[in-house]
Amino acid sequence: MPPTTIHAAPALNSFTTLADHQSQTPMSFYGAKPVLHYHGSGIRALISQDQLSKLPIFTASSDGPQPTSTVIEDPGETSGAALKAENVDAFVSSEYVAISSVVD
Repeated sequence: MPPTTIHAAPALNSFTTLADHQSQTPMSFYGAKPVLHYHGSGIRALISQDQLSKLPIFTASSDGPQPTSTVIEDPGETSGAALKAENVDAFVSSEYVAISSVVD
């Protein structure tokens, strides 16, 4: 499932926690809120400049506020390559994988 870019983070209470989901019987799985498998807040996402167009969280959007991005030098094997860094929130649920840009 490819990630979906969202511009407003969903409310955490719109999900069923994984622990609550696992404590239910299979008959009660259907019709419930989506199960939240992972939520990360303020995660630092990195991408090389030549890959920017491949991930929508790093492309400029005209709808909504813009996140703060920084360009850093890659300390790894491709020394000298510029990387773009952005802080994001990540939501992995039973319905979708979503990335929400964090606006400073």
